[in-house]
Amino acid sequence: MHLSFSTSCKGQGSISQRAEPLEFVSLKEIDSDYYIYHQILPAALRVLQVLVVKEKDLAS
Repeated sequence: MHLSFSTSCKGQGSISQRAEPLEFVSLKEIDSDYYIYHQILPAALRVLQVLVVKEKDLAS
């Protein structure tokens, strides 16, 4: 079983309150900042630490 949810940028509340099944969310509604700063960057930085890459280097 595979469940796919996305975090919508519309509305207020916690991430779990804003999560909706993917089939009900349009691309315009996805909170891309949340995914970049809470999902992608932390994982990428763990890998890139070996190359001495810092978060400020990725942001520029």
